[in-house]
Amino acid sequence: LLQNHVGSIYLVIDRWLAPFAYLYLGIVVVWYDRGKIWRSTLEFIHLTKSHTGQYLAKVTVDCLNWFGLTKRYVHGSQPCI
Repeated sequence: LLQNHVGSIYLVIDRWLAPFAYLYLGIVVVWYDRGKIWRSTLEFIHLTKSHTGQYLAKVTVDCLNWFGLTKRYVHGSQPCI
C-alpha cells in the first residue's frame, strides 16, 4: 500500500534511552489514503554511536533508502531528502 502511494508521507521519529543505557531510534511513517490515516513502523534501530544530529540524520536516511522512500516529494515540488 505504501509503495503505491503518490501523496505525502510523514515521518514520526523518536529517540529514547532504554534501561541499562541502550539507545534506540524508532521511525514510523504516516499517510492518508482511501479516506483513512495509515501508519507503519519502518524501523527500530539500536543506536551504537553518540546520538549527534549528524548520526541520527544518517541512520534515518539509511532507513528511508532501504525502504525506497528517499525519492518522495514534499508539496509536490521539493525533494524531502
